[in-house]
Amino acid sequence: MKKTFAFIVMFCMLLSTFMMISSTVKASAAVQTTFYVSPTGSDVNPGSQAQPFQTIGQAQTAVRAINSNMTGDIVVILMDGTYNLTSTLTFTSLDSGTNGFNVIYRADTASTPVISGGTSITGWTLDDAAKNIYKANVGTSLQTRQLYVDGVRAVRARGDNLSGFTKTSIGYTLPSTGTYANMASWGNVSDIEVAAKGYPWQQSRLGIASISGSAVTMKQPGWSYAPSNTGTNGWVENAYELLDTAGEWYLNRTTGYMYYIPRTGENMSTSSFIAGTLETLISGAGTLDAPVHNIQFDGITFTYNTWLMPNTNAGYPDNQGGVIIIESTDPEPENHKMLTPAGVAFKAAKSITVKNCTFTHIGNAGLGFDRGSQNNVIDHNTFTDLSGSGITLGNILVDDNHPTDSRNITSNNNITNNTISNIGVEYFDTVGIFGGYTVGAKIQHNTLYNLPYSGISWGWGWGYHDTLGTPVSQNNIISHNLIHDIMQTMNDGGGIYTLGSQQGSKVYNNYIYAIKNLYAHLYRDNGTSGYFDTNNVISSLDSTNSWWYYTNTGSGGYWNANNNKSYYNYFSSDLILHGTGGTNAVGNNYSVTNYAWDATAQAIIANAGVDGGDGPAPNFNLPAAPPALPSIPQSQITATATSYHAGAEPSKALDGSTASIWHSEWSPMANLPQSITLNLGGTYNVDKLRYLPRTDASSNGNITAYNIYTSTDGMNFTKVANAGTWVDDNTEKSAAFAPTNAAFIRLEATAGHGGFACAAEINVELTPSTVPQSQISATATSNFAGSEPSKAIDGSSSTMWHTAFNGSTGVPTVSLPQSITLNLGATYNVAQLRYLPRQDASLNGNITSYNIYTSTDGTNFTKIVNGGTWADDANPKAMSFTPVNASYVKLEAIAAHGGFASAAEINIDTLGNPITFTPPATSNLKLWLKADTGVVADVNGKVSSWSDQSGVANHSVQATSGYQPTLVSNVVNGNPVIRFDGVNDNLLSSGVTGSMNTSTVIFVLKPQAVTNYNQSIGAAGGWGQFQFHTTSTGQVYVGTSASSRITPTDGPGANTLVANTWSKFAYVLNNGSAKLFKNGVQLASKTISNPASWTGFTLGNNGSNTINGDIAEVIVYNSALSDTDRQSIETYLQTKYGF
Repeated sequence: MKKTFAFIVMFCMLLSTFMMISSTVKASAAVQTTFYVSPTGSDVNPGSQAQPFQTIGQAQTAVRAINSNMTGDIVVILMDGTYNLTSTLTFTSLDSGTNGFNVIYRADTASTPVISGGTSITGWTLDDAAKNIYKANVGTSLQTRQLYVDGVRAVRARGDNLSGFTKTSIGYTLPSTGTYANMASWGNVSDIEVAAKGYPWQQSRLGIASISGSAVTMKQPGWSYAPSNTGTNGWVENAYELLDTAGEWYLNRTTGYMYYIPRTGENMSTSSFIAGTLETLISGAGTLDAPVHNIQFDGITFTYNTWLMPNTNAGYPDNQGGVIIIESTDPEPENHKMLTPAGVAFKAAKSITVKNCTFTHIGNAGLGFDRGSQNNVIDHNTFTDLSGSGITLGNILVDDNHPTDSRNITSNNNITNNTISNIGVEYFDTVGIFGGYTVGAKIQHNTLYNLPYSGISWGWGWGYHDTLGTPVSQNNIISHNLIHDIMQTMNDGGGIYTLGSQQGSKVYNNYIYAIKNLYAHLYRDNGTSGYFDTNNVISSLDSTNSWWYYTNTGSGGYWNANNNKSYYNYFSSDLILHGTGGTNAVGNNYSVTNYAWDATAQAIIANAGVDGGDGPAPNFNLPAAPPALPSIPQSQITATATSYHAGAEPSKALDGSTASIWHSEWSPMANLPQSITLNLGGTYNVDKLRYLPRTDASSNGNITAYNIYTSTDGMNFTKVANAGTWVDDNTEKSAAFAPTNAAFIRLEATAGHGGFACAAEINVELTPSTVPQSQISATATSNFAGSEPSKAIDGSSSTMWHTAFNGSTGVPTVSLPQSITLNLGATYNVAQLRYLPRQDASLNGNITSYNIYTSTDGTNFTKIVNGGTWADDANPKAMSFTPVNASYVKLEAIAAHGGFASAAEINIDTLGNPITFTPPATSNLKLWLKADTGVVADVNGKVSSWSDQSGVANHSVQATSGYQPTLVSNVVNGNPVIRFDGVNDNLLSSGVTGSMNTSTVIFVLKPQAVTNYNQSIGAAGGWGQFQFHTTSTGQVYVGTSASSRITPTDGPGANTLVANTWSKFAYVLNNGSAKLFKNGVQLASKTISNPASWTGFTLGNNGSNTINGDIAEVIVYNSALSDTDRQSIETYLQTKYGF
């Protein structure tokens, strides 16, 4: 149904666009006939220029006689003068253009024809000399709410505020003193009206039914439909007793007398007095089967109408934006509402154009196009002195958002180049331009100012209507409008205010300033969804409101604004972003101080409003998402399972192939639950497991119910996902859980197809974390005073690090490259650098080409990103890389805007928590060498010293340059290593001496090649003290002497050490009892003799017994570590090195 409806909407839009284009082409091709009308003409005339008709109605009759098969436009020229209407001019399909041509009603050259619904009031006589009140007999049939004197709106007699009023269930209790104390004795009580505010965006107008003593009873049903908080913030209006100020008037509908107190300069004999009396001037009364279409109105002034519904018992119970609450039997409460009608109103109208017209002295909204209106144009009109909104488009009932007939959709209407000011004079909740449920509306290049409430209000329903079906509203464009001096009376509105779902809608290139009350210049209120705000300039100039952008996400559910975006807007730095969150995205907006707009912003300002140009092209491209951080590589994960069938081992769930599977044992069958446990090869912050069932023709083993557990040590597990369920098919599943640090993760199948459990592939997703800026310190090769490197890590986008320049000339005083170095405060597995360029109006210093380096000691840096590039703009940037263990990260700018380098913010993303470790049994620790710490190397990486980290300063050194091994960065899990050449490279720790009858030696080694007597690690005295070496087949010999040692026949066997393969070895001697472990697994146990006292500790030798490979870490104790202590070290090494 949704797809069908969407197709109908799209087809309607495309068809409407084609009709508009074809209509435009044909309409300019020819003129079939021209008629003339003049207030001084005669309807018996032929309608020629010399003998014009007198009334527009007669011209309308003449058009109907010839428009059934038009060969060109029919033009009706309205000559200068006022056309006083006594009844509404109604246009239907019978008055429409045909064959794509238009019927055009336009002003004569240099003329201002006026269509008026007013009644002239004359015969004024003095009624009360003391108060200077005049009266005129207008008869009891004249009904109006507006009087204009010499073209200026007069004020209905009104009192002061409602001080002393007390609200009751049926009305009010009057104060005992003051102006209103004796209201019960006033005349025509039923004509009196109370104008009172409800919520900050509402002001109702409701009539009084009766007054008894001090008890005021309000008219029903208006009172019951008014907002419940309508109270005592307002005034009383329309009583003779309130006539006390010049410019006020009152109509006694019972006696038929109108009263007025003249203003200075007005003459009761010669001044013009006009009451708006006709409610609708023009009615375009189309139907779905017979729309009114192809009519144009050009250069006409529409004026002096009224709207009498507020005079009735219904009153004006305000809802919002010119929508009131009415009595209705509809079961849907949201249909008990009505949009204020317009003085010139169209319904089911197509290809109607209203241009170059003036709407003034109007008693309701100026111009309205109701449901079913399509492809209409409202262009270059002026709207001023209106009781209600300037322009309304579409409607607000549930069926308008969910039409069962696509012809009801209000679509593809253009509202352009209109000037709207001083509207909402009577109904303060009304707006400059109001849109209900519309598709493809374009509201562009309008100028709106001096408004009581919002500038442009688009959409309806607060999200609730959208839950009742598929919302129709979409693809509306609000752009290039100039909006200022708004929200002058009401609160809780904005420059451009929206409600409800409007997918694909855009707000761009608008200039908004001088908002006098809450809330926001750009306001995405309840239920707003699908808006993209970009390239708008939001200024605090003459504003008392401080919010430039607001998405209302504080109400929950459908009420919340959602899926809106705001990027690349300019805003004054003293304005704030408020209330964003949820699924709304805000970023890359430019804060500008002291209105120092850059060239782009100035161009947006210059082109906003009537007759502006296109200006800068809007940017609807979202900033590039930071590159995805890598997941845990399957290659470093190992797996075990509670059961498996031969050929379907747990490793098959980690081999990258969907054709192989882990499968629980089926012969004999292993009953559920069954589990598979992954050793992640390190400790990571994880939050999701992805599971791919078998992809062959069978479903056996598809896991349908599960638990997930995590562990940091492989022994103690915590359940992080309980009783999850998956669909029994072969699509990939996932299970998310709260981010947790884990070195092991277990998937337990509690139910599976056929009673089995299987998995084709399992992956574990990482939760990257960011190094807290509070623990980072920064240095730089250069900085300008006040723009220190610390400003790049202070959490504020308004400050920055900037390289040095001459403060007078603005010329750089240093040349690129320049760099900033971050000390992370700990060692992390670093995976990404994020860079935010400066966020003010300047681009100076935006880094466009760069290198990134990492270091574990702050001295030896390794380049991990070479020659990266970023766009020269203010958008956030990021660069991800193969994760590397680092304590320092350096960003080097090799090219940047203006020859400077700058950064508003820099953040570092990591895979896991800081890598920290305190070894056990520290009192017996004799030597701790880590390739990521304390290495002294020359420019070629040649190592002269490797500092002992045990705290006893048994440093390992080599003074002879030809025998020095090499420091190589980023070799194993992002860590550096010391590389020995297999010829002469060696290092000696001469301080590791003494009795070692109890000892532990642990080291991390990868041989480049395996030959006889290489990979030599041992005491300086060799055999007799301690020695470890291998044979050409990878067999291991380790012990105290050639005759007392662990040999291959004792357990290690061939290929214990494999070329280009990392291993962790641990040798533990406890008074003659020796054990050898590899990667945490015991290989051998043997009784051997105790060693002679050690005379030092060597890595490699010169000539023979060399090391041909890499050493990452060495730990030596003069005690035999317990299994618990040894395992804690191996867990640390596993986390650090990934195996």
